[in-house]
Amino acid sequence: MTVTPIMTKKQDPHVTTTIPTRITLDDVVEAKPLQSVPTTIGNLFVNLLKDWVQESILNGIKVEETFSATKIITKIEELVDIPRLRLLSSQDSAYNSEIAHMEDKLKELSIKALELELKEKEILREEERLRKMREDLMDHKQKLVTTERELRTSPNLKRKEKE
Repeated sequence: MTVTPIMTKKQDPHVTTTIPTRITLDDVVEAKPLQSVPTTIGNLFVNLLKDWVQESILNGIKVEETFSATKIITKIEELVDIPRLRLLSSQDSAYNSEIAHMEDKLKELSIKALELELKEKEILREEERLRKMREDLMDHKQKLVTTERELRTSPNLKRKEKE
């Protein structure tokens, strides 16, 4: 979207200061629907309106030229809902701060997720260690049972029992 300046300036070769040229309604770009106007441009427009009128008066611009530009600005204000733009701009700021807050929360949750993943890995390692210990214990138990059977069935043990 191209923004057309409200006031253009031309350099006069005989004068060392910049003189604003006269603006007509033909120079004003037709306003688009409110949905297509970015809220920041609306704020910029409102601020430029105040600053330009004050600067024009301070620079000694003719009153007629100031009123001509003011008429153009008024026409633009009629086409663009300035209070709505201000509201959208404040909503935009609120949404930006809400997005920043959500991003911070997301970072916190990501850190928490990493911590939980580390704990999960630690728990899995501990479970694996316990599983191996159980297997070893079962192996030892099986060996013990086998050894006891062998001892009971051994001929030497039977002789000793008879005696």
